[in-house]
Amino acid sequence: MDKNNTKYYLKNLDPDEVTSFLAKLKQAQVDIYIWEKESSLVDTYQVEQFDKNIKDKIFLTPTKINSQATFEHAFTKDVLIKTQLDKTQYFSNTTLHFTGIDYIIRLNNPIFKGVQRANCRLSADNKFLKVSVEIEKSKFLGNDISAGGVSFWVPENEVNNFNAGQLLHNFTVQFNNANYQIILAKIVCNNKSDFKDESGKLCNKVAVEFIDLPPHIDEQLYRQINSEMRSLAIRNGF
Repeated sequence: MDKNNTKYYLKNLDPDEVTSFLAKLKQAQVDIYIWEKESSLVDTYQVEQFDKNIKDKIFLTPTKINSQATFEHAFTKDVLIKTQLDKTQYFSNTTLHFTGIDYIIRLNNPIFKGVQRANCRLSADNKFLKVSVEIEKSKFLGNDISAGGVSFWVPENEVNNFNAGQLLHNFTVQFNNANYQIILAKIVCNNKSDFKDESGKLCNKVAVEFIDLPPHIDEQLYRQINSEMRSLAIRNGF
């Protein structure tokens, strides 16, 4: 598969990324597109100002109204929003509140950004998303997975078997109900952590990069990650 393809995932922003996004949004003169979930009519707004006391409360100015909403009276409605900063698109769901004077939204729900497939990593939660790695009959709990690699937890008594730069041959990555046979990968890092496995042993996090995945495995892995990202977005209300 062409590594320069334009397929994207929706990635949930972590708290630091949300803070950075809000800071940039304060400074940028960008359009914010707002629409109701079942509607194809999109209204356009711009940021007027942020609330001085509530960092995610934003006052908006409408610039183009395509919906059939009546703005003579106050209203509150559930909406989806989209904007773009530095060529990256951001999405969320929120409530648009019109007081009769001011248009107000709160960005206090999960915020997602569209990211290229090579940069998207899914964290295993062992509930909705389970990842494990089996190497020479030893099975390790997964930490996260992407189209380009996987990281997993290795008990301290086994960490010397995994050195940065080392090549791994012919192992299995289990991703929910799917098994992927990885022919070749390179260990990128082996880092200490505070994580303990089910037996209480401290573990290091080992991250590996897949090398020359066969096209059919690359495509299957991409499709599954994309599907899981959509499921994550739905579980978070978007």
